[in-house]
Amino acid sequence: MRHVIARFFMAMALVLILSCRCSPMRSEFYRGETRYQYRQGIQAYRSGEFEKARDCFKRVVALDPSYAPAFGSLGNVALVRGEFDEAERCYRRAAALDPALASALRPLLVAAVEGRAR
Repeated sequence: MRHVIARFFMAMALVLILSCRCSPMRSEFYRGETRYQYRQGIQAYRSGEFEKARDCFKRVVALDPSYAPAFGSLGNVALVRGEFDEAERCYRRAAALDPALASALRPLLVAAVEGRAR
């Protein structure tokens, strides 16, 4: 019986060690995927493919909910589509996540608020 218990704990220790050592690889995969999806979204936005851009930016925030530029880009897509409430929400979220973006987003936020008021 002691032999079985000892094997169980050894197996659990091995699982923990492997999962901890693979963590940096998983993190790097998600960072790479985040950058890739963000670039795809920017490219789609520049091409006028706003649905595709929105889908890419949503995948980015699903992978990394603290990626402020993706929220700003989602705001841009919403603004272009006339979804002013959504644009304002995304711009505010981006500015809250990265205060350095606040000054760049201010004119867009004003445009979203004014668009909603019309």
